[in-house]
Amino acid sequence: MERHHDKAKKLAAETDDPALKESYEIVAENCFNIAYKAPETYHEALQWIMLYMIVERINGHGNGYGRFDQLLIPFYEKDKAAGRIDRERARELLGEWYLKYGPHLSYGGRLQDGSDATNEMSWIGLEAYDMVGGYNQFGVQWHADMDPAFWLYCNDVVARHGCGVPALLNNDVMVGSQLRTGFDEAHAKETSYSGCQWYCVPGREYQDQDVNCIVLIAPMQRAIEIAIKQGVEEWDTFWGICCHEVDRTGEVLVDFKNEAYKYHAPLWPEMITSLCSYGPIEKGRDMTDFDAVDYNYPSVNILGVPNVADSMYAIKRGVFDEKKYTLKQLHDACECDWTGEGEEELRQYFLNLPKFGNDLDEVDAMAVQVSEQVREIMEAKHSIKGGHFRVSLFQFQGHTVAAPI
Repeated sequence: MERHHDKAKKLAAETDDPALKESYEIVAENCFNIAYKAPETYHEALQWIMLYMIVERINGHGNGYGRFDQLLIPFYEKDKAAGRIDRERARELLGEWYLKYGPHLSYGGRLQDGSDATNEMSWIGLEAYDMVGGYNQFGVQWHADMDPAFWLYCNDVVARHGCGVPALLNNDVMVGSQLRTGFDEAHAKETSYSGCQWYCVPGREYQDQDVNCIVLIAPMQRAIEIAIKQGVEEWDTFWGICCHEVDRTGEVLVDFKNEAYKYHAPLWPEMITSLCSYGPIEKGRDMTDFDAVDYNYPSVNILGVPNVADSMYAIKRGVFDEKKYTLKQLHDACECDWTGEGEEELRQYFLNLPKFGNDLDEVDAMAVQVSEQVREIMEAKHSIKGGHFRVSLFQFQGHTVAAPI
């Protein structure tokens, strides 16, 4: 913060542009103030959060940043009452903030009493994005009692910009998921969408997210080979083999993570995140350490779910239900990339079977079955920190490792 102050002062002294000079001087003053005390103004709060997020990501893979409208509304209302800011200026500053860094945060949700949490900052946050557009990673936590006008505006923004921003998340489902996992109700109600596919209670949990993966294609491929050797002729038997192979994969991941967790705190600490979390300061331990924070439920990215859902549906229908082809025929065709003699007809058959994502009940049900199966398997496994493993369906650069293993 001090270095940013010094740089901004230097740039202010070097420019003859009055508007640019004033901007640099404001940045310098804000950085000087927040280096020594908590933010007092809306602009200082934005500057503090910006620098915190950058430094946190430099030092580790970070955590969620909460519901921005709830964080900023006290600063905005205080400045507005004092005549230091208006809605247009607040929107402009937040729009510039979006251009500087893609946030991992959300708007909306409910308050502790269950009422709608939408406030003026919720509108400002969405209006700021509407002004600048482009890719940003933030979401709106919607629910049945949300301000209808705000909800319509959210959908309008998503449709017009075509970037999937903001992500629209079911607040009550997320909170329900936290309660089901074992969160205290008051903490669960503070759940915030935090980027990509994950959500958390900032400051109270360590998810170890985005570094744990299972490529679901690999256990399916092993199951196919095992079923061929065993001469399996029934779908239920084949499904059981697949479940066993997914479980084996999960066991390997758990063993690996439990060994890594023994050395996590001294070797890969989340120093910056720890400074803004409940527990580490009080206990004098990094948040990656044992029992340093309230909740330790490692997040596991599950890669290849659409591929597996389509494949399993095709196998069930073409091999076991209609018995049009054998599992070995399918396996061998895949091995030679469908280039074998007479395999074009087989390829066309499987190519034209229903695929996930087209609102077709049978294949969509297979995707649910595949997802629920891996969830149940991983929920039954625990890390040495105590919490069970939580899966998320996510393809983050997964294509680079989703080849046959």
